[in-house]
Amino acid sequence: MLDTESNPTKAAEIGSRLILKDKIDIMYVSSTPATVNPVAGVCERYKMPSISTMMPVEMFLHGGPYHWAFDASCSVPDMVAAYLDSWKQVKTNKKVGLLAANDEDGIAWASGSQKVLIPAGYEVVDLGRFPHGIMDFGKFISGWKQADVEILFANLAPPDFIRAWRQCHREGFIPKVCAIGRAVLFPSVVEAIGGDVGLGTSTEVLWHPAYPFKSSVTGYTAQDLADAYEEASGKQWTQPIGGFYLGYEILADVLRRAQTLDKETLRRAIADTDLKTIGGHIKFNEKNVAVTPVGLIQWLKGKKFPFESKIVSGGNFKEIIPQTQLVPIPELHK
Repeated sequence: MLDTESNPTKAAEIGSRLILKDKIDIMYVSSTPATVNPVAGVCERYKMPSISTMMPVEMFLHGGPYHWAFDASCSVPDMVAAYLDSWKQVKTNKKVGLLAANDEDGIAWASGSQKVLIPAGYEVVDLGRFPHGIMDFGKFISGWKQADVEILFANLAPPDFIRAWRQCHREGFIPKVCAIGRAVLFPSVVEAIGGDVGLGTSTEVLWHPAYPFKSSVTGYTAQDLADAYEEASGKQWTQPIGGFYLGYEILADVLRRAQTLDKETLRRAIADTDLKTIGGHIKFNEKNVAVTPVGLIQWLKGKKFPFESKIVSGGNFKEIIPQTQLVPIPELHK
């Protein structure tokens, strides 16, 4: 297992080295466009069968079309559907403040949000993109206050969000909903904000112990896997545990069916995958993507750990049963 440090150049270099020097038989890569797309491109160049997970399929397809690379992950429209479903649970004025970084994820998020939120009846207050490392979000906060924004919808890196959300609290801007893509996927980030400031933030969930799926390898339920991880590590479960695990399930199934390391046979075996995993049903379409379930979680006070996530929406996936309803953030800070 090698770390690309989310650097596209390094990702491509590592992918090439694994293929040309280490002579791997199949590639598995996961998480973010900066890692997955460069590696998928290298695999296409060298005709190496590749599987990726934890990477929204639309972002994966930006680098296509693909013959050798396959992606099993969520879809952005499904993700947005889960956000919108959760917002219906809270009475708001439907005014949304958009905060998105000036990077690939943030730009795509902002563009997609406008196309979805406005037809759904939301007023979007978009004050532009911002560079990584910005220290003062005052322009955004004053604009949201002036526009009476009650929903904050953002996509940014954890350090940027921590600074932005702390400043929101200092300046008295506490919207009813704070829905954050990317930044608060992990409990460690919610804790790093400090005190209870991160309480009530919500984000997409690509995998959760409450998901009703089982492992094709061990028969583990999602809850079994999370419990086993926490017992073995002493640490709180996180979403990538299930995302990575389902990738290994696909690999095991492909190797079992292929019964050879011939590259073309492996590629065909991936394409023919029809497998129920701990992350949902995996079946690739003609574009080499398999869409997996995605819902929405809210961070609440925990019993075993400082913060624990609860599913508040299954979005388009009715098999994902919400554990609770979205709670307006001001109610959690009384």
